[in-house]
Amino acid sequence: SGGGNTSSVNGTYSFNNATGTQKEGSITLSDGNWTYSGSKTNAPSGGTYTVSGSDITFSWTANGYSISTTVTVSKSGSSVTLSSNEVVFFSTFFNSTAQSDGKYSLTFSYSE
Repeated sequence: SGGGNTSSVNGTYSFNNATGTQKEGSITLSDGNWTYSGSKTNAPSGGTYTVSGSDITFSWTANGYSISTTVTVSKSGSSVTLSSNEVVFFSTFFNSTAQSDGKYSLTFSYSE
């Protein structure tokens, strides 16, 4: 179907090691829907996502506009790094513009 298995990434991804102006928070994924909770004001509280291989595309609506960002998932035990060529996801939810190897990325602790 090309949609991927959305339940394969189900769980909570928590960013707890904010530095500088970054904001802590978590995103919970559940069968194609996501919810956000955290200290970033004006961040959308939820939306949808699709999975393709190791990529997750998050979609949400803000100020009447549909927005989406694709991030690549790298898991190492309970640690998960999300990275992307686009900053939108990271700046919207975690106020982060941190780059590593030319990509925007953050490391989350993962729990089912």
